[in-house]
Amino acid sequence: MLKQQIKHLIKDPKLLNHLFLLIDSYHTLPGIGLPIGNLTSQYFANLYLSGLDHYILEQLGPSGYVRYMDDFVLWSDNKADLVAIFQKVEAFCLQNLKLKLKPAILGQSKDGLPFLGFLIKSQGIYLLQKSKQRMKKGAITIEYDLANGQIDENKAAERATSMTAAVLLARCRSFRVTLWHGSRFGHEPRQTRWQLEQQCD
Repeated sequence: MLKQQIKHLIKDPKLLNHLFLLIDSYHTLPGIGLPIGNLTSQYFANLYLSGLDHYILEQLGPSGYVRYMDDFVLWSDNKADLVAIFQKVEAFCLQNLKLKLKPAILGQSKDGLPFLGFLIKSQGIYLLQKSKQRMKKGAITIEYDLANGQIDENKAAERATSMTAAVLLARCRSFRVTLWHGSRFGHEPRQTRWQLEQQCD
C-alpha cells in the first residue's frame, strides 16, 4: 500500500526502485514494517498516515488533533464524542490502511497527557516512569560498553549527552543527577574534548 502511495507522487523508475529496495530491506511480517532508524522511514510513515490526518481534520472535526509519527491525540469536551470519533478512526485505519490500532487511552486534560515518553501537564512537562527506566538501562549499557572497551570515553560522552539532551525539556533534573552520579561523567554527562576545543576557538 505504501508503494502505491509513493507511485502516485514519484514517476522516475530508478528512484522508485531505490525507495522500494529500502522498504523491502526490513519487515516484521511479510509485507509489514519499515526499517527502524532510517530517516526515510519517518517520511514514509508521514506519507502513509497523511490520509488519516485529512480524514480526522476535514470529516470528523475533533476539538483538537496532534500526531507525531504513529502516535496521535484527539481532544473533545465530550467523552461520548471522543469514543465515537475513535471508532470511526479505527474503522478508517483498518479499511484504508490495513492498520489495527491499539486500544484508546481516555483521560481528562487536568490529569495530564502521556505522550512520547512525557507527561504533559498545565504546570510543566515530566518524564514518564517507563522513560526513566529506559534511561537507566541506557546508562548501564554505556557504562558497560565503556568498561569493556567497546567504546572510548568520547563516544560514551556523546551517547550520554545525546540521551540527556532528549529529555532536557522535562522537569527531571534531580533524576538526571541521580542517574549519572557516580559514573565517569560526574553529575551530568560532560562535553567531549572536541566540543570543548570548539568553544575555545
